[in-house]
Amino acid sequence: EGHHIGELYGYVYEGVYKNQADLDNSPKEATSAIGTAKMKDVNGDGKIDIKDRTFIGNPNPKYIFGITNNFQYKNFDLNIIIAGQVGNKIMNINLQNEQNLDGIFNIDKNMQDRWRSETDPGKGVPRTLSNTTELYRSTNTNWVYSGDYLTVKNIALGYTFNAKQLKYIKSIRIYTSVQQAFVFTKYPGQNPEVNDSRDSQTTAGLDNGSFPIPRTFMIGANINF
Repeated sequence: EGHHIGELYGYVYEGVYKNQADLDNSPKEATSAIGTAKMKDVNGDGKIDIKDRTFIGNPNPKYIFGITNNFQYKNFDLNIIIAGQVGNKIMNINLQNEQNLDGIFNIDKNMQDRWRSETDPGKGVPRTLSNTTELYRSTNTNWVYSGDYLTVKNIALGYTFNAKQLKYIKSIRIYTSVQQAFVFTKYPGQNPEVNDSRDSQTTAGLDNGSFPIPRTFMIGANINF
């Protein structure tokens, strides 16, 4: 109540426990250790548990927009379609596996900057330990990214030949096009248009290995007899 349908829910990520003093003087979960994920004590009870989960992002965009451009010059025609959205968040839950160093999944490249020791703390990326229930596996703000994007969905260039001298052909148009020509986004996953849950609004905004939209090149002809 009071929030958007399907809002993302989880822990607020604050980095890692850098050393023993940090671990001793910070709220923690039962399996927390030096170098592991540090979450925010949202309810202020001095410990980290499921009661510290909160709303961490709205997957519903504030604006969805698009524009279609048609240009004509003599026998040439050019069509450009642009689409995008602004104001939504995406939760990349692939990181639940890609930040796991158990040796059973492919690893996100940012794991090379993980905590290794107090003298080599990395860049705020937690180490992982086998056979634990560490909080890095739970939904948290470290997985949440801006879903803003601008996509040039299609560019098509055509040329129509004068077919008056051809007996059985009224017109010939040849064209070339590229779909998903350009994608401008800060989302680091494969597809900012991710929709794993399809029509389920209660689980919108989740990226769990959604296949990217392919860039497609085409050459064709339209012949009218």
